[in-house]
Amino acid sequence: MNIDSRQMEFFEFLCSLNQKQLEKYFLMLGPAESEYVRKMVLKIGEQVTTELSLELAEILDEVEDLADAKSVLDSFTISGKAK
Repeated sequence: MNIDSRQMEFFEFLCSLNQKQLEKYFLMLGPAESEYVRKMVLKIGEQVTTELSLELAEILDEVEDLADAKSVLDSFTISGKAK
């Protein structure tokens, strides 16, 4: 994954907060900091989702290599099998 370890630690910190704590945190940030955090969280979320999708392709489609799994992602059926 292409995520810096510090960013991942920060992401985990944000995920540990409840909604009220998260709202307080964002109120403490200025506009530039809020925008940076928002972009970072979106980037990490997209990368984690991609990695999860690849792992699922590997498991559900019995693909033994993640490189092969990447080629399968566009061909999923609802049951998780390749078309």
